[in-house]
Amino acid sequence: VQGTGAGAQQYRGSFNGGTTWNGPYQSLQWKFRIRSGPAGHYEPYGLGCQGTVGRPELGWFGLPMAGGSFNIHLDRAVPGNFAILTFGDSDTFEGSTPLPFSLQPLGAPNCSVLGSLLATSLFGTDPVTGQAIVTVTLPPDPLLAGFHFYNQWFCLDASANTLGLTTSN
Repeated sequence: VQGTGAGAQQYRGSFNGGTTWNGPYQSLQWKFRIRSGPAGHYEPYGLGCQGTVGRPELGWFGLPMAGGSFNIHLDRAVPGNFAILTFGDSDTFEGSTPLPFSLQPLGAPNCSVLGSLLATSLFGTDPVTGQAIVTVTLPPDPLLAGFHFYNQWFCLDASANTLGLTTSN
């Protein structure tokens, strides 16, 4: 719509994804095309279970992007102990077992496995704060765009329950 009245704005348009631009046009109607890069997304879900120093919590800094790094954090674990960080590709099944999977029958009430367990790594927690920070570097593979993965911390906590384990969100 062409227009020259009050509020008319000049703009250029592209009909081939930005290779070439046409115009200038002038209109009272604005047109926007928003382009974003290969930004990832990371979002905690679910609840952890109560441990002796609180409910362990998974957090992060940065975004998971192919060819980049981001940090996965753990708060409220037992200081000077160990925690396992898991990576999975599903939040609905671990093999044929539906998720979430309750650890109550194993002696950890209100604790659940929230994501599949494709890979696990053991880390020490800070001797004062009980925190852990893990830097994850993803390969520069464009096939990772849109790939979903799931993380969870499993924290050793002998006094929390008979299993001696708590879980994060």
